[in-house]
Amino acid sequence: MLLQHLVVLAGFAIATLVMTYPVASVLTRAIPIDHQIEGWYPGDGDPWHALWIVWYFKRALATFPPPLLWTDLVFYPIGFDMPFLTGFGVILVPAAALASIVGVTVAYNVVWLLSFVLAGYAMYRLARFLGLHAPIAFVSGALYMFSSYRMLHAREHLPLLIASCLVPFFALALLKAMDEPTTGRCIACALVLAISTGVWWYCTRIAAAVLRRAAVATVVFLAMASPFVLPAILSPASYDGVVNRPLAESNIYAADLLAFFVPSPTNPVFGKWSDPLYRRFTGNPYEKTVYLGYVLLVLSLWGIVRMPWEKTRLYVIAAVAFFVLALGPFLH
Repeated sequence: MLLQHLVVLAGFAIATLVMTYPVASVLTRAIPIDHQIEGWYPGDGDPWHALWIVWYFKRALATFPPPLLWTDLVFYPIGFDMPFLTGFGVILVPAAALASIVGVTVAYNVVWLLSFVLAGYAMYRLARFLGLHAPIAFVSGALYMFSSYRMLHAREHLPLLIASCLVPFFALALLKAMDEPTTGRCIACALVLAISTGVWWYCTRIAAAVLRRAAVATVVFLAMASPFVLPAILSPASYDGVVNRPLAESNIYAADLLAFFVPSPTNPVFGKWSDPLYRRFTGNPYEKTVYLGYVLLVLSLWGIVRMPWEKTRLYVIAAVAFFVLALGPFLH
């Protein structure tokens, strides 16, 4: 069993090195990032922020008490609050530890590459739990880890790459907890949710034993998630930029209905034909790319038709619900 998992991980690692080339060949001197985006300030982009945050977190841990949420390295001597620092979540700890050994650039690239391997492996584990054969589960993992959405955000949003790894892990933990609601499985579900700190879950079966386990899981979730969420909520500096967001922004960054079915402009085959259409979509190049992929759509529809409704109902309802939510407050 262990050998099988190692082979799967090795397969995903090799696929990652090939699909993301030449990142692995320039680990020490470059990071994956888009060229200058039209309309952005020169040098702007989240990867530079991520590099600085990893460097600063490593530096802060070397002092006591660590100045994690405020610094005067920017706007000296006044300084400024940094509630956004915790938005990177638990990725900061391993990234900072690795950066102290191999440097910030290598640490960023290693975490970036690992996000692909973990995403594929997480989807593989979920597919295996659902009863799919190993080769099919491996293909499922590959389709997920190299999806258009992840590949485009890989140029800009490292935290999103890590969060996308946790989606299949959370689904796996939740399904296991529903299948056999033991305290350990509920806590595992809460831990994965706390690491992602992106969604909430609840139990629909009202039973004393289940509620007790859910209560324990809730306490674990709150204890683990609070250090990442509370600084961004409580800091006065975060209200205008994080908490209070205008409705117009939700409309701008909402997905266009056609974007789910039209290949991204970065597509090596269809990009030159889809680029004029994407220029009419709102949002930046990353947020407006939600292309699902025709292969994935065909396989999904084939699975829905072939599998019993009892086994596909949850995923169909979830897909429809999140599809509607992604369209935003006004239809594009």
